[in-house]
Amino acid sequence: MDSDDDIPVPKEHKDVLKHTIHIPTHIPKTETVTINKSTFFYLIAIVMLVIGLGAGYVLGDKFGGIFNGGGTAAAPTQDNGTQAPARVNLAIDADEPFLGDVKAPVTIVEFSDFQCPYCGKFAVETEPQIIKDYVNTGKVKLIFENFPLSFHENAKSAAIAAECANQQSKFWDYHSKLFTNQANLSADNYKVWAEDLKLDMDKFNTCTAANETETNVAKDLADGLAAGVQGTPTLLIGNAKNGYEMVVGALPYAAFQQAIDAELSK
Repeated sequence: MDSDDDIPVPKEHKDVLKHTIHIPTHIPKTETVTINKSTFFYLIAIVMLVIGLGAGYVLGDKFGGIFNGGGTAAAPTQDNGTQAPARVNLAIDADEPFLGDVKAPVTIVEFSDFQCPYCGKFAVETEPQIIKDYVNTGKVKLIFENFPLSFHENAKSAAIAAECANQQSKFWDYHSKLFTNQANLSADNYKVWAEDLKLDMDKFNTCTAANETETNVAKDLADGLAAGVQGTPTLLIGNAKNGYEMVVGALPYAAFQQAIDAELSK
């Protein structure tokens, strides 16, 4: 029997079909590939590594990366409104820059990075409303602490410059200069902004070069890490007696309003 006799086509077309297609007359033999156990687990490990690296890249891009060593920040920048489930305690140095009544019932400790875009968003869009509604009315004392992220190359130098402005009682004015000029952070501009605020430039220049100033910035960072701060901006809202609620991200004003009102009601 011809191989094409198995095909249900009219007899008159068989000759044409015979010259136009090839019909296999046998089924290829199936071969089995055996992988030993150690090779199997090795392949699984490779796949998991690739997946992990891919996830790390995506999360790093979304949240800003992670800290490395060397005394600079080691946490992702976040803007997702994550809140820590537990209250935290924090010892606050007396020389930290602050706004408001020292006896205000609620304290907000802001851990921030001058180059962080989310911190800039919070400082420009949300913080002024908090100051108006709560700080200026005596309900809240607002404290600023530096948390320079390692992947922001100008964050630490900006924090040092702000520390030096604080020594001349111009921290909050300088704070505004830095956040409204995030795209232009540089050593030269730090001096320009200091001159704009009529700071004593000899003192400012001496301060920015001092190891002590860098140590103060590192102390803020260490305090934040000890309290569980992992990203910027992070606000600790509460007081020394009851501890602090941690709120993370450049959230809408209403989110901070709710957290502050909750603390005021205690």
